[in-house]
Amino acid sequence: MRRIYNLVLLFVIIVSCDSQESIVNKSSDNINQLEIVNFNINKKTEINFTDNDIVINFKANKNKNLIISNLSLEYKNKKGKILTNTFKFDKNIKSYKLGMFKDVENTAKQLKNNLNLKSWISVRNSYENFIKNLTKQVTIREYQSDLIQSSFYQLSIFNSIIRSLEENKDCECTPLPAYFVGKSSFWCQEDYFFETSDLLNYYTKNKQQIFALKGGEKEYNYLINLKQDKVSSKELFSLHNSVEDFKLKVNEKFSKDNNSNNTFSKIEDRDDCWSGMLGSDLGCCGNYSGCCWYASMNCLRHDVACLNCDKWHCGPACTPN
Repeated sequence: MRRIYNLVLLFVIIVSCDSQESIVNKSSDNINQLEIVNFNINKKTEINFTDNDIVINFKANKNKNLIISNLSLEYKNKKGKILTNTFKFDKNIKSYKLGMFKDVENTAKQLKNNLNLKSWISVRNSYENFIKNLTKQVTIREYQSDLIQSSFYQLSIFNSIIRSLEENKDCECTPLPAYFVGKSSFWCQEDYFFETSDLLNYYTKNKQQIFALKGGEKEYNYLINLKQDKVSSKELFSLHNSVEDFKLKVNEKFSKDNNSNNTFSKIEDRDDCWSGMLGSDLGCCGNYSGCCWYASMNCLRHDVACLNCDKWHCGPACTPN
């Protein structure tokens, strides 16, 4: 079976970061109201987007692995800003990815009371449309850049605020495991949904493979009895793991400054070559020849969701099966 690169390709294929080439100076005023003012993949970008009556200005800068994204939203025909926010992270910090969900949660708590729920939903919807349109227009290389990837943290902040206000709870974000191994942009599991029928159809046709994975039969039976069209990553993740323990382990490993490249396999058990899967099979966390040395239900869900590359978050690198 041909393996699908969903969401984003592994970053190993990116062209040398030493290049200072200015990629483009795109102007697409008549295409989805998005304008890429400038884009130097190793330095900075500025992008404007108009969604109905909201104007978005997104700027991201990179300097020695310090990435700073500045976001501004204002009404098209009114004076004054709706919202401004700055989010930054330092890739020089070991295992920086493991600390990202805490940064998202803390920023969400700081911004939460700036707007009411209705306004936050409006901001989130416009900003999500911005990322959707941006994803369609940039190249794979641009999409994978730290500049574009920084936009996803801002979206997770907004979603965390909305969930907090709707559920009257603290701002929470359970990091998507695929993010740690470079298979996904940053998402909170609470906001990443799968089509129930897509998963169930694939699971039914590939029971042997599913049941060979730890927790596969349990998840299959859960989906059969599920009476909803969509299911969140957190809901399925919770079938096999304690969310509280997972976040605690991630936070502990970040505090100890472990290397993120080596931590993910310690967070979850590994299903290795005995499963009979190949490195090119769906569900294998990677794409390589020979037997699969790391397969999980988390990786499988992402692969199945992008079988037809018809979800915007599959990214420009996705290839239909």
